Amino acid sequence: MSLANACLVRLSELQTDGEVFTLDSDFRIYRRHGNKVIPVLTAVENAKAFGPIQGRTELDVKYHFVLVDTTSSVLTSRTVKRGNALERAVLRMFGIKTEKVVLDYRCQEDVPQANDVRLAGAVIEVRIYGRTRCLQTQAATLTARR
Repeated sequence: MSLANACLVRLSELQTDGEVFTLDSDFRIYRRHGNKVIPVLTAVENAKAFGPIQGRTELDVKYHFVLVDTTSSVLTSRTVKRGNALERAVLRMFGIKTEKVVLDYRCQEDVPQANDVRLAGAVIEVRIYGRTRCLQTQAATLTARR
């Protein structure tokens, strides 16, 4: 198993809802989580299936793999009290701020563009759109307020 195939097997373990689209037929043998079959779409089998439908013996198949950034940061703010009631009373006596504003940045994933198959005579174009995932789902910034 190559390093690239091992990475795809690991990604299939992390993202269990998807299928692996590959030109490599070895994925019929590979397993995830020890003994579970990896759902695979092989390009060669799909291209062979299109031949009889189009009535052609030779087809040109072009695959376009596009990674689309579908993430965005959303800013929200909330006010949080410092310490307990006694600590806040002491802070007020000294004129120190008793509340803090927390600005949260949350990563939000949007829906990617749908995959596309175009048939034009003996040429088949397949466009596969992948999407980026949120690596850091949350970050916060503190701002003091009286």
